Amino acid sequence: MFDPPMGFELEIILVLKWTQVMSYRSYAIAAGPVPLLNTPDFATSFNRLPLDEKKLLRSVETVLLPGTKIQILDKTEHPHILKVRSSEYCYEGAFFTDVRLLELTNQEPKERTVVLPSQKELLEGFDRLLGVSYVWGGNWPEGVAKLKELYPDPIEPDVEHVKILKGVDCTGLVYYLTNGYTPRNTSRFVLWKQSLPIEGFSIDEILSTVLPLDAIVWPGHIVFVYDSATAVESRLGHGVIKTPLKERLEEIFQTRRPANEAVPQGFVIRRWHQALK
Repeated sequence: MFDPPMGFELEIILVLKWTQVMSYRSYAIAAGPVPLLNTPDFATSFNRLPLDEKKLLRSVETVLLPGTKIQILDKTEHPHILKVRSSEYCYEGAFFTDVRLLELTNQEPKERTVVLPSQKELLEGFDRLLGVSYVWGGNWPEGVAKLKELYPDPIEPDVEHVKILKGVDCTGLVYYLTNGYTPRNTSRFVLWKQSLPIEGFSIDEILSTVLPLDAIVWPGHIVFVYDSATAVESRLGHGVIKTPLKERLEEIFQTRRPANEAVPQGFVIRRWHQALK
């Protein structure tokens, strides 16, 4: 009787799953939180962890939320890695994910139903996430624990949270809290929903204008109004923090000016929550 070597059955399962991809190559659903990268080389990203000078893993684009509909475009030369796209991340470029994190289907699944939480729920969510690490491309604060199993090479303990994407970036903070209702990147957020006319305003004039959840945003970063005296954000080097709103505005004014639309060296304020219209 043939006694298969250790790991043989697992390899057979993976081969069969890969054959499934080739047989109908159409759709999948995110079985849990699913990293989306701008490179098919997942092994280098998560085993070697090539961080830049700011300790950011720039290959990460986002984390697709559980239940996200995914269209499979093609295989790649990298084992288990697929070229994919999703309507929940409509940005230019080629994007990739690991088939082992997906539920494959030969029928087109429905898009996720996304309901905007109440203002109270979102403000409570900000409080709940205080202290969560800043992670580039992160929007799943619990992290993707399965990455340690799929990419087991050891890394330094102080960057383990980066390897499993345990944290949120600036837009990932509210993207997670709204279950994907808000734009994933600041490039979209600066144009999204209602723009407040703040051009030429002083800090005090802005303080008298903003309401909770208003977004102070420019291409590259976003800060949220928590209340009339407090800002909340996920900030590089700090994680999710609250700061005095006036002090945060004073800091922003050092390098940027208030504007009604996205302009170089400017910032805008977008009122996006339905309860505030």
